Amino acid sequence: MNNTKKITVLCAEDEVLMALDLESVINDQSDMICLGLVTDITVLIGEMQKLKPDFLILDLHMSGENTSSHISELIRVSTKTNIIIFSGSADQIEIDSIIKNGAKRFVIKDGNVDGVILAIRELAG
Repeated sequence: MNNTKKITVLCAEDEVLMALDLESVINDQSDMICLGLVTDITVLIGEMQKLKPDFLILDLHMSGENTSSHISELIRVSTKTNIIIFSGSADQIEIDSIIKNGAKRFVIKDGNVDGVILAIRELAG
């Protein structure tokens, strides 16, 4: 039996089909596990405190709210978590601000989640 610790991932995405796709692709990786799906930023903070995942995949715009303003708080409640922003759009100034606030990567939504898996693998070493 392989005792290698799996990379834990929490997904915060309010588009149901994209969230389910993220969960499925992450769980299909032999070295990763999706701990859950969160669709509301206020619930996310509590889930981060409780689960302390290795990675958070964070939709930049959830329920009409720009989540970038919550990055510092998310890092505070789970300091070991690497945050990857997954969004359909952002300008370079916004991306620079997101990275400055502590997110590790910005991945553009392009119809699949391969970029998210690649970012997790790069950051996990």
